[in-house]
Amino acid sequence: MSAADSLGCSFHITQISDSLRHYHQNSSEVYYILEGTGMMELNDETLAIRPGDVITIAAGTRHRLFSAESVKTIVVAVPAFDAADEYFD
Repeated sequence: MSAADSLGCSFHITQISDSLRHYHQNSSEVYYILEGTGMMELNDETLAIRPGDVITIAAGTRHRLFSAESVKTIVVAVPAFDAADEYFD
């Protein structure tokens, strides 16, 4: 589901090995880790992640997920993900 579905949120399942550090001005995200282990950067903090973990990322939080083996995760964004609201610095 995405912004085009007009549901107010987006939901996708993705495999991540190394994302670029970024943030969203308007969207908050929730990651639910399904498989794999890795590290999640949230602003200046780095957390170990594993299956079953739930990570809440408030709008404006710089974040990056990285893993040697890759991580399968559910990502829910509210409001729905919009590529124009993804910023890199």
